[in-house]
Amino acid sequence: MSIPPYAPRPILSSPNRLWTEVRETAALAMPLAGFQLGYMLMGIVDFVMVGRLGALAMAGVGVGSAVWTAFQVIGVGLLLGLDPLFAQAIGARRHARARAVLRQGLVLAALASIPLALAALSLPRLFALANVEPEVASVATSYVHVRLWGLLPTLMTVAVRSYLQATQQVRTLVVAMVIANIVNAVANALLVFGDGSLHALGLPGLGLPALGVEGSALATVISTVVALAILLWRATRGRQPDEVEESAPLSLMLTALRVGVPVALQLLAEVGAFSAVTTLAGSLGSVPAAAHSLANTVMSFLFSIALGVGSATTVRVGYAVGREDAEGVRMAWLAGLLVGCGTMVFGGLLLFVAPTGIARLLTDDETVVAAAPALLRIAALYQVCDGAQVVSSAALRGAGDTWVTVYAYILGYYALGLPLGVVLGLVSQLGVVGLWWGLALGVTTAAMVLLLRFRIVSSRPIIRV
Repeated sequence: MSIPPYAPRPILSSPNRLWTEVRETAALAMPLAGFQLGYMLMGIVDFVMVGRLGALAMAGVGVGSAVWTAFQVIGVGLLLGLDPLFAQAIGARRHARARAVLRQGLVLAALASIPLALAALSLPRLFALANVEPEVASVATSYVHVRLWGLLPTLMTVAVRSYLQATQQVRTLVVAMVIANIVNAVANALLVFGDGSLHALGLPGLGLPALGVEGSALATVISTVVALAILLWRATRGRQPDEVEESAPLSLMLTALRVGVPVALQLLAEVGAFSAVTTLAGSLGSVPAAAHSLANTVMSFLFSIALGVGSATTVRVGYAVGREDAEGVRMAWLAGLLVGCGTMVFGGLLLFVAPTGIARLLTDDETVVAAAPALLRIAALYQVCDGAQVVSSAALRGAGDTWVTVYAYILGYYALGLPLGVVLGLVSQLGVVGLWWGLALGVTTAAMVLLLRFRIVSSRPIIRV
């Protein structure tokens, strides 16, 4: 049987093996990071468009987006359980098995979307319990209910993306995200403002109504469907004529769930910790809250790059596990650390040297510009640890070992980080700076635990998932 063009190249044992792995990881990580940044850009465009509708619309979309993220990360986490199955199958040159995993992954996406969608329908009750202002709750509910139409396409996109990154067809991911961003920007303008957007350009109207917040949500749904269509088109091509399809047994889905459930809990723990800090920062006043929001936006940008490196590390570790190459597993992890931490060192230096300039790029409010640099400098100090925890958790996922990551995040954020943040920020009255020192401790602790865990896992006999 001929080897498909996306088969991973074997890495021969040599003194340069680590640097060969570094090059392979970096080449795979760049388009994956671009995909992550493109997804982040879609959210920024949505917020900018809605921002022109007024404070109520912005507040409603802000609350709605936070709730949507909570629902989404559960489904995304479950689907990330497919990562090691794809990578290990390709590493073992079982390409038909990888396609069988994809079929089961799409079924899992459909099944996961049902309870999540049903849970989202209870939002009015949830907002009432949380004492959200009725006007804001109404806008947020409308926004999320429209976004629900994109839940299944979003989860299916995660499954197909995982397959394409394992088969190194990553250029398609970048193309799909570029097209999706263009569609999202155009659809936002047309659906949010209706004919008003055309009139502003001197064009005749088409009878389009201004849907406001719901229009922005619908634009995101449309762009997600477009991206999914492109990815599915690519994923269904490339099968070799002489290959025989494997069946897709239920055991594949159960294995994905065994790996994915802890990933979902890990993502929830991380989102929950940062949401808690955001809430606490909001209680300190508008300027600390705005400074926190600005710093968090910058961190999200750098974190997206780290996620790209992490995804590449998952694939490279999975390849090595698939071919039962113990040295390759360790090399893939070390290469991921070098690429990920090296990138974060550069980002950290930029934050430490020019925090005020970075703040001015995002706001012209001088009070916020004055408050943000302290947070950015704290963030600069833990960027290497952030890169290490992202890469190590991704490497563990590639090996199919995911439960310890949950414990690491609970220990780092909830047992140590948040309590320290409360003591420093609220009790000792360091304000939002104290809260960020708590985040620094949480990230550093999680990184140390995950580094130690992967050393233990990589010293054991290889077991495929």
